Formats: sequence, structure tokens, C-alpha cells
Amino acid sequence: VFCRTSLPVAQFSRGDFSLWSVLKNCVGKELSKITMPVVFNEPLSFLQRMLEYLEYASLLRIASEQTDPVARMECIAGFPPPPGVSVSRRQPALRVPRVSSSQTEVLRKKWGEAYTWSNVNCCVHNVIVGKLWIEQYGSMEVTCHGGAGLKANLCFKPAGFNNRDLHRVEGFITDPSKKRLRFLYGKWTQYIKCCSASAYEQWAKDRGEEAGTQQTPKKVLAKLNSFKVGALRSMSIQDFYQFTEFSMSLNEMQRDMKGELCPTDSRLRPDVRLLEQGDIDGAAAEKTRLEEKQRAARKALKKSTDAWQPRWFSQGTNPYTKQEDWLYNGGYWDRNYEHLKDIDIF
Repeated sequence: VFCRTSLPVAQFSRGDFSLWSVLKNCVGKELSKITMPVVFNEPLSFLQRMLEYLEYASLLRIASEQTDPVARMECIAGFPPPPGVSVSRRQPALRVPRVSSSQTEVLRKKWGEAYTWSNVNCCVHNVIVGKLWIEQYGSMEVTCHGGAGLKANLCFKPAGFNNRDLHRVEGFITDPSKKRLRFLYGKWTQYIKCCSASAYEQWAKDRGEEAGTQQTPKKVLAKLNSFKVGALRSMSIQDFYQFTEFSMSLNEMQRDMKGELCPTDSRLRPDVRLLEQGDIDGAAAEKTRLEEKQRAARKALKKSTDAWQPRWFSQGTNPYTKQEDWLYNGGYWDRNYEHLKDIDIF
């Protein structure tokens, strides 16, 4: 399957629109109830933006083929993208936090392992004035449930003085006894490299430094395992919201695809489709219609005696984290949507 490498039309200029002119009239209001102009949106739904997390899902496939649990953790530690990784090269859009859930079973079926991780903090600078830029900082712990019980503890550095540590990430893979096995380092916008913990400790010793995570070696070994961000497209990415090729394909509607999609599929959203096609007025009208339709549905639900029940997920205790979570019920990928043919959410 060949995916498209451009959108139907180039992105329109936002130079004539001021975000501040919208926000100044929304002081004190709840963000989730504010109607934002469509010009500040990208032609992707919230769910499609969530799918940008899977741009490097090939690492999961590579991990599933590794017989060494440490090698599997190396791949998994390089996979979890911090929030905003796919928009690091494009202007961040305003986003409202929503309830979301995702699941993968590639490794659990083959090796009896499940992996969980938590996201780090995402800070968008200069929202009102100046050049927008994204900073990720905080700690991320990637945990292997089952198998060897390994963990990867990654530290995403704050930008610091003069942006010296901007985008830097480093940490260790450890065993259940907290013995350091591998050292990971790099920049989450460019690459992640790894070497043995002993090689890193020797490098730190030669420099007379403690083997912590305060200094990142420019070169520890001549031979390194490395995961790199895919190359940007040769065309001007500014013309298409600075999307990667993966992001470009998320809302693509290929021939004969529509009849196979679930009625709730994001690719059927009319406002996003019109925005992608450059029809700003039409997209704005559809966006308003959908928002009013959603408000009416919520009011009707409040008056109804029937409790709302999600179809594909249900709340329960996550078997790995032991916390309240949304758990996948199964059935979606059977592609049998006959019982949904009368659903009208768009």
C-alpha cells in the first residue's frame, strides 16, 4: 500500500489570525467548553493525533524478534514517545485533555511480557508572543511486567541555561536488583543510543566523574546500538502543517476504503476532511454543527434513564499497574460493524 506524501491543498497562512484575540475573551472559562476557531486546528482528529505515538511502532516488531530480554528492553525504551514528539517540528495546536486508552499485544503473546510507562511533562513556550517551542522534562520509567522484570529509568532534561540540555534524554536499564545493565542517551528529537553500563562507568571514571546521568558522553564506544528519527520529507514541510509522512497518511481515505470503516472512524469526520481540502468556511460550519450535535446528545443523555456504556472499552483494574484504567473489551478488529450501522455521530 502506497501512502500519500502530500495533502490535497497546502496549509493556509495563519498570519492574519491572533490566538490572543480569542484567549483574552475566555479568561475564567473552562477550556473544554470554549469553541476555538477552526483556523487553529490541524486536519487531524484527537484520536489521529494519538496515533502519532505509533510512528515508530516498528521498534515493537523488532523487540518481539529479540531473544535477549535486555535487547527487547532497549527497543521498548526507545519507543515510548513523550507527548508532543510528533509536533516537535511544527507549531503546537491547542489541545484539550481527553480520556484515552491504547493497547498492544505483540510482546505479551510471544514472550509473556507487558510494558507500561508514564509520560513526562510537556511545556509549550511562547504561546502568546514569540516563537513557539516545545520542552519535555521529567522522569519516565518503562517497566517490564513478567519475564526478566527489567526497568528503564529515563531522565528528560530541562532546557537549562541557554538551552544547553534541550531535548536531552538519558538513563539506565536495570534488573530487579537495580543493577545497571545498559546506558541510554541521546536527544528524543533525533536519536537514542545505548551501550553497556560498564563502558559508560569507565568513561565517567576516566573523566573523574561519578557515573550518574549528569553528563552525556559524546562518544562512549565506536560500536553503538542507535535508533534515529526518520528523515524529513524532501518537500517543504511548512506547506503541509510540517507533518511527517506518517502523520500525512492518518486521515487518508483510499479507494474502496469507506465501506470497510467503522461508522465512528475519524476519517469520516466531515469538518476535518473539509479543512484538509482547504475549505475553511465549510470546515468551520461543520465544526459548529458537530459541537451543537454533541451538546444536544449530552443533554438527552442526562435526561435518559439509560446509562451510557462505552462499546470497546470498560473501566477496571489494570492487571499490571493495579490502578483504575480503561480496558479493551475486544471485538473491534473483527470488522463486523452491522450492529453499528444506525449510529450517527457525524
